[in-house]
Amino acid sequence: MTVSLAEVLVARRVLERHVLRTPLLESVALGRVAGCRATLKLECWQHTGSFKVRGALAKLATLTPDE
Repeated sequence: MTVSLAEVLVARRVLERHVLRTPLLESVALGRVAGCRATLKLECWQHTGSFKVRGALAKLATLTPDE
């Protein structure tokens, strides 16, 4: 399955009204263990506590009234 840039932009417009923009925070300890710079995307800060709301809302926005 491929996703077009147009589809990504439509999803972004839908999502920006409903989800928080969560930060990326560096984890020095994890980076030290992994041997690289490690950042964590804090999707746990969403109202739902996970990233899954993004995919669900994006899909719901594409459904027809009958669906």
